[in-house]
Amino acid sequence: MTSADAPKAALIGLVMLLMSAALAWLSSPATLRLAREAGPGVTATLESRLFGLITNRSERIDGIRSASMVRNGTDSASPDRLLFQTAAGTVDLGRNQQLFAPDFPEIDEFLKADAPAPGLTVSSIARGSELRRFLFAQAIAILMFLGSLALEWAAVRGALG
Repeated sequence: MTSADAPKAALIGLVMLLMSAALAWLSSPATLRLAREAGPGVTATLESRLFGLITNRSERIDGIRSASMVRNGTDSASPDRLLFQTAAGTVDLGRNQQLFAPDFPEIDEFLKADAPAPGLTVSSIARGSELRRFLFAQAIAILMFLGSLALEWAAVRGALG
């Protein structure tokens, strides 16, 4: 690599590094934990983990009374949305919550149960399709990261002579 190409390679390497970080962040699996409160409600904790290890987002919904699935617009191709109803109103925390829309029957059954169940924990990668998506995205993120490091190394060596 010539010294004239080094800045271009460094920029491309930096962009690849940022893209790999974004891909790893956006493909983080989530866990939903439902626990009965002392009163009539249920507390939900949504936790997203980078590479499935490091917590990068944690959210909590208190006082859940029920859950529902709502059609997202008139387009039949758009997925239904999982919503939680609380005394304060309807709650939709976005992507992490919507990862559990396929688990609605299990969530709804837990919320409607009369017997005090100990709790319910659901992982977004428990389904085969989400596990494959997670593994593929993480593999691509790691390859992009390694490629960006190699490109940055080559850019530094090219710039130095």
